[in-house]
Amino acid sequence: MKNKTSKMLLIFLLSNFIAYNHPEIDWLTFETEHFIFHYHESTARSAKEASLVAENVYTHITELYGFYPENKTIIIVKDTDDISNGAAYYFDNKIVISSLPLNFDLRGSHRWLQNVITHEFTHIVQIGASMRYNKSFPMLFMQGIGYEDEKRSDVLYGYPNTIVSYPIPNVSIPPWFAEGTAQHMGSFNYDFWDSHRDMLIRDKVINEKLLSLKQMNTFGKSGAGQEFVYCQGFSFTNYISKLYGNRALFDLTQQFSRKGVYSINKAFNNSLGRSAESVYDDWQNSLTDDYNEKTSKIWNNLVEGEVIIEEGITNLYPVFNPSGDSFAFLSNMENDFFGQTDLFVYSFNDSLYKKIASGVKMAPCWYGDSTIIYTKRSKPSKTGSRFYDLYSFNLSTEEEERITTSERIFSPSIDGNGNLYAVRYYDGSANIVKGHIDSLSFINVTEFDDGRQIYSTSINENLLYFDATDNHHRDIYTIDLSEFNNSSNVVTKPLVLNDWDSRSPTKSIMITNSEFGDYEVVNERLVYADDRTGIFNIYIKSEESSGYVTNVIGGAFMPSISKDGRILYSLYKDGGYRIAIINDPEFIELDKVGYKNDFYKEWEDSDLIITDESVDQSNSYKESFGTLSILPRFMFEYGTAKPGVYLLNSDPLDK
Repeated sequence: MKNKTSKMLLIFLLSNFIAYNHPEIDWLTFETEHFIFHYHESTARSAKEASLVAENVYTHITELYGFYPENKTIIIVKDTDDISNGAAYYFDNKIVISSLPLNFDLRGSHRWLQNVITHEFTHIVQIGASMRYNKSFPMLFMQGIGYEDEKRSDVLYGYPNTIVSYPIPNVSIPPWFAEGTAQHMGSFNYDFWDSHRDMLIRDKVINEKLLSLKQMNTFGKSGAGQEFVYCQGFSFTNYISKLYGNRALFDLTQQFSRKGVYSINKAFNNSLGRSAESVYDDWQNSLTDDYNEKTSKIWNNLVEGEVIIEEGITNLYPVFNPSGDSFAFLSNMENDFFGQTDLFVYSFNDSLYKKIASGVKMAPCWYGDSTIIYTKRSKPSKTGSRFYDLYSFNLSTEEEERITTSERIFSPSIDGNGNLYAVRYYDGSANIVKGHIDSLSFINVTEFDDGRQIYSTSINENLLYFDATDNHHRDIYTIDLSEFNNSSNVVTKPLVLNDWDSRSPTKSIMITNSEFGDYEVVNERLVYADDRTGIFNIYIKSEESSGYVTNVIGGAFMPSISKDGRILYSLYKDGGYRIAIINDPEFIELDKVGYKNDFYKEWEDSDLIITDESVDQSNSYKESFGTLSILPRFMFEYGTAKPGVYLLNSDPLDK
């Protein structure tokens, strides 16, 4: 039995090790002037774009902080899971990037690689400039252990009852400053202060819930709290730069590199001549004055409709069923964190809702009144990867069925014949794919390979609508599905193409009962959210008339319209997203909505870095060890000092 248990444990450990290292992938390598790139076949285009971005930002970032990495920075571009993330390992001089672009409901839409490469390389440089010692010494670790008195003569040592651990770190930059400066690198404008960032801070200020300076100094918050460390850090860093110039960011960073400077106030006093609290207070007061002035006219013309779902802080993607007597939506109301969303169904008949599936992501769609199609990450594959797949839930039988297997598709729409349309990414580029609810096979409808990001789809008659980003903001496009014959690509036509963000399109043929008891078409309406006035609101566009039907302080997103004209949407208010409904939408005068009609002109723009070239002069990846990390350890036990050391090293891919 013991031997069998040992074998099972060994198999378990090996399976986890193999999944983590992905030995099924053949890695390739190429170098530029300042960087080394590791990638695999399905990230070749992304790696090439990443190399252009990295070299483009290198000089500006290194010159600002006066720090130049002694070796080429390693950038790993991978696509092993349907997860979007970037991370800087500054002691290893290494950056790891997922090629799947970020789609996060608390942030705006910007070209992924331009944004994330700039952000993570700023971490490498700024934190490198702030180190107190050589990067080979991440920290000194001190520990003391105490024991209770022995109770019996045959017991050599008493039970441990005291343990004190204290690290003395090489780096002590507060999180808000590290993240704020990484996002502030705005001379490139790859991630600027957009309407999403503004919404989060505006809402916090108006509700007097801005994180204190002390709260900004720590991560680990539940709900959406972690994002506010980023967002407030971005705003506060912008304020410092505007008041004192970009040189202040260098001065503060240099202060944190000095031995003995572990206090934010000391760093601020030494570099700016003022305490951090006093600068924070001035920043908070300036925000209050600014938002009170900007929102004064909105309060006098507020149009939100009726909030019907407000439990939890993440209530997203409400979608009417065809009959309009219920709707599906995502919510985290039973969970702790913003992204932990489940699928719920709300009934207008009894005003009750219930959870029907866990772990659901992005917008669901209805197939008739009894079946819902949705996206969630499946269990790990045999190689340890987790991918997006489509699932269905039958409300009549209360059974869930997995439709696809490792297809990596999401945001589905379905027509009356059971044809499914959804979004699939490959090498950082999104495309629309087509399948059938009874089939596991999908084919491409579009053939984009330029890093374009697609977010949502919807179908009305023979038209498919979707929103997409190639640089900043989202635009709305259509595809005439009658032109698609399963073998040739269709033409995508821009429908709403502006200098502001237009997103989440849905179209409804509004009908009403005639005097003869039949239905007749009243109007065709395209409904979406846009932020031309500085605040996202719901916009209706039709042949007869167009205009906004909400005017909110926070933001209005993800609309769904019923055949009788009611509009559901996700309302950001008081720190979270709620579900609201407008039963009789009416157009609002444009000059009463948001900050002002053409507020979008105040936003920045940036050049688009894009390439259609393939990566050349690549070689097979060869394992090599980086810089050895040395962690001295001093332990005090039984009145005796016990010096020791931890030695850490690995190859770039952690194999």
